[in-house]
Amino acid sequence: SLPGSITSIGNSLWIKFHSDTDTTADGFSAYFALSVTHCEQTYQATANRRSISSPNYPASYPGNIDACVTTITAGEGQQIQLVFEEFATEDHSDCDFDYVEVWK
Repeated sequence: SLPGSITSIGNSLWIKFHSDTDTTADGFSAYFALSVTHCEQTYQATANRRSISSPNYPASYPGNIDACVTTITAGEGQQIQLVFEEFATEDHSDCDFDYVEVWK
């Protein structure tokens, strides 16, 4: 299911995408903007929407990804809002195999 909107506590969000070696799915797409990578990328948030997605999106992402980290930063005193528009990963009750982590 689609996660809810995530707003940073400070001026950074880190998004890590992980997949195991088993089943894959279509992945995710999200947008972010100031609240008023593909892999290993850094973005500066602005008032305009920008998009990020899992590798190969909207096709299935590859298996065995462990270091797909996107960093989003904003100016001092600003917040970032991350909203998932699509979300499909390998289905597992504990989300142990494929998942997206967001640190705020």
